[in-house]
Amino acid sequence: MINAALIENSRVSNIIYIDETNFSLFASMGMQLIDTATLGLQIGDYSEGGTWYRNIDGAPIALPFMEE
Repeated sequence: MINAALIENSRVSNIIYIDETNFSLFASMGMQLIDTATLGLQIGDYSEGGTWYRNIDGAPIALPFMEE
């Protein structure tokens, strides 16, 4: 089981806990899932030009980023 980000219109719309074998089921319904562990995706993160971003204090920050 993994946490997967549900992607709609290049934006993370939901995080679901899913068995990896069900990825193909969601794909057959036209949904895109990404394992959240890779980038630590959260609801509201978005993809632009192949890079994932998160708005932090109103500024887009490219992922992955390190918090100090």
